[in-house]
Amino acid sequence: ANQPNLGEPGRCAGQMGWNWIHEPCGIVHGASAPAPPHNLGTGSGESGYGSGKGQKNVAGPDRAATLAAAVTPAAIAELRARGWAVLGPGLDLETATALRAELEELRVAGGLHPNKTAFGRPARTFVKPRVFEYDMHAAGADPVAVGRLARFRCAFDHASTELVDRLNELMPELGLARGSRAVVVKLQYNAGGGGCFPLHYDNPGLPNRRALTCLVYLNPSWAVGDGGELQLVPFCDDSVQIAPLHGRVVLFKSDSVLHRVLPAVRPRYCFTVWLDVDPATGEVERPLPPPTIAPGNIAAIAEWYRRGPQQRALSRSVYREAYEKSLIECQGEGAPCMVAEHHAAVGGMQSNPKLAELIEQLRAYAQTRTEWTYAGP
Repeated sequence: ANQPNLGEPGRCAGQMGWNWIHEPCGIVHGASAPAPPHNLGTGSGESGYGSGKGQKNVAGPDRAATLAAAVTPAAIAELRARGWAVLGPGLDLETATALRAELEELRVAGGLHPNKTAFGRPARTFVKPRVFEYDMHAAGADPVAVGRLARFRCAFDHASTELVDRLNELMPELGLARGSRAVVVKLQYNAGGGGCFPLHYDNPGLPNRRALTCLVYLNPSWAVGDGGELQLVPFCDDSVQIAPLHGRVVLFKSDSVLHRVLPAVRPRYCFTVWLDVDPATGEVERPLPPPTIAPGNIAAIAEWYRRGPQQRALSRSVYREAYEKSLIECQGEGAPCMVAEHHAAVGGMQSNPKLAELIEQLRAYAQTRTEWTYAGP
């Protein structure tokens, strides 16, 4: 993303690391973060699956004070193997609660804007009902942001430096770019009442350079039945639902993990960090070698597509019903236009007999996979 540099007064230049969570920039300089208190900001919610019971949302010594600290070798091993990972226990709850308070203050002040998306060819702009957001690149010149978002400004700096450095250290093949021009931090409020996102990739193709998506959830009272879960649909693999628990951090590959947000019944808060590849050191599209796989080995063919961005050309056809359902759930009055575009795209793939045959084989294989609910920390 070719975004302007943030040079506004009060930006957290030189105040990276521990400070950005527990105190606004410029208040604590060079101090280590204090240990977070237990039971902070838990509301009435508990994390849990099925029965609605489980581990309470409490802070603990194993929770991370920064996003970089949450990135562990074990998480990177999972990211390499399956394209996504939940980063350990996530951020400590004092961190998450402070960020949630800043986002809520901005919402009350009228600083959030309706989410808009481009869809179809030629692209048309659609507004997602009940979903509102704020791009931190706008904070420097936005009057509403003056005197607000101190911790998010520092989080932006942290993401563009320490988080990028940590990921490049543990996964150098990513070749992530450093600096504010290569990082987007977007705050989001879902008003509930069915607000959701359809199936999509965060990187649909060039000139987009997003390599990784990092989602951080800020929902201290979330409970089973509140909705708004993240659904990851790795190509022709098991899909997974991940609850938006307070402080939870999810990382996935932007160009090769299909995903959506399920309808939210109650309000849902989060922020997203998108990290770009550096074209000088990394591969923008991460091309895979041509498959040398026997035509009948559909499992091996599916795995080859799962590991790279080439899947994007086929996923709409392989998951055609799920795509359509997600568009209808998400867009309301705008759904008929988008569904018509979707049908046209799927129909166009059927004009090539060999491609149509491959798609049907992949569809049949995908239907053998299961859906599960993430029950980790």
